[in-house]
Amino acid sequence: MMLLIIGALAIAGAAYFMLSKKKTNVKVFDKPGVVRLHIWPRAPMAPNLSGPCLKLWTYLRIAKVPYEVKANTETSSKGKMPWIELEGKAIADSEFCIEAINERFNIDLDGHLSKKERSIAHTYRKMLEESVYWGIVCKRWMYKFDILYALMFGDVPFPFNLIISLMVRRGTVQQAKAQGYGRHTEKEVEHIMLQDAEALSMYLGDNAFFTGDKVASVDAIVFAQLAMLFCEPFEDDCVKEMKTKFPNLVAYVNRMKKTYWPDWEEEFARKKK
Repeated sequence: MMLLIIGALAIAGAAYFMLSKKKTNVKVFDKPGVVRLHIWPRAPMAPNLSGPCLKLWTYLRIAKVPYEVKANTETSSKGKMPWIELEGKAIADSEFCIEAINERFNIDLDGHLSKKERSIAHTYRKMLEESVYWGIVCKRWMYKFDILYALMFGDVPFPFNLIISLMVRRGTVQQAKAQGYGRHTEKEVEHIMLQDAEALSMYLGDNAFFTGDKVASVDAIVFAQLAMLFCEPFEDDCVKEMKTKFPNLVAYVNRMKKTYWPDWEEEFARKKK
């Protein structure tokens, strides 16, 4: 009997999850000259807990592009977040979104950079996407899941919150193990993350922005991933060590917030209402 109950709950949870996390099929947003940004629901301590979502959102602010935000669980055709609707078309993947935005609005935030500087920025972008990102994923979904569970699934009715969270966690951990970082110990992941933070700190130096005194496209992801790293309540000894060793990274995040996110607290306060 107990197995039947568990099986029924699992099926119900899966159905609830599939209904809440659906892929987009119909594009109805067709407001010329405006981007509709689709992101995961807001979090209680940051505008979004997703680095890629925060990256694209920040890019729109840096580029001063007219946009609207739709925070829900409707994922892209690739089953991912974020994605955008632009001129009646749905575009998935944050980098492809940025390319489409640049083309539509004739934007080049890297026009002041040399070819060498662009190459360096591209390399750091990949490090943030393929190393720092997965370090954060491991931290949240493998080592600090109790904190993430309360933040992400606290509003979901019981027992669906438990079933869905375990389903999502299982899939995310499998992805992390397939990528490689999920096979490391927590200390090993922290070692890599500290090395990444040192590399970012060394290149940033005393610059106002990552590549110099003028903002560039790479600043969107540098800010987004560092903001995720320094996001309470995920702060642990590893993050505290980063902040102590690399104070310029902390100062950089604060500058970016002041310049492009003066409403930072207002945005995540919407979650609390």
